[in-house]
Amino acid sequence: MAATRRVLLVGDDHLALEGMARLLDEAGGWSIAGENEDDPDAVVVDLDADEAADRLRSLAHRHAVLAIASDALRSREALAFGARGVVSRNATGARFARALDAVLEGLVVVDEDFAEDVLRPPWRPLGSEEALTPREIEVLQCLALGLSNKEIAGRLGVSYHTVKFHVNSILGKLGASSRTEVVAIAARAGLLTF
Repeated sequence: MAATRRVLLVGDDHLALEGMARLLDEAGGWSIAGENEDDPDAVVVDLDADEAADRLRSLAHRHAVLAIASDALRSREALAFGARGVVSRNATGARFARALDAVLEGLVVVDEDFAEDVLRPPWRPLGSEEALTPREIEVLQCLALGLSNKEIAGRLGVSYHTVKFHVNSILGKLGASSRTEVVAIAARAGLLTF
């Protein structure tokens, strides 16, 4: 009989966490680790939680992370921030457990509900006339770190309004409607270096 593996569930919605715990219990082979326990085998992050992206980034450096998402945009963000897999909030217990098994084996998992959107290459390549300037690349790197416009201005030694101009230009060039979406698009396009 295989050893029971420990999984840490991260999120703000206690009912959702209890539901995930119940699904894993029904699937078998998993037990829930407490927040203060060291070194769980895997971590599940609920992307609907407050500061989920920050939590995911910090945990992904040390653990195999599976994200739970409600849409394709959040799925792309999760993968850009280091999750090894993402499953739908509607996943069955068996699918949930199989996804955890897969990320522990080093595989990348994308739920079929999101696969078409997540795995599709960026919707349009940047042409030479749309290429980001060196300063826009610097601003983009700061956006990926989650810095505000004011923080970016201080870091780069430029005005707040200059940063705002660059952010809007980056959004337009990459066809994004939000800061989060532009980071996900840039990560998929290989424009970010960490």
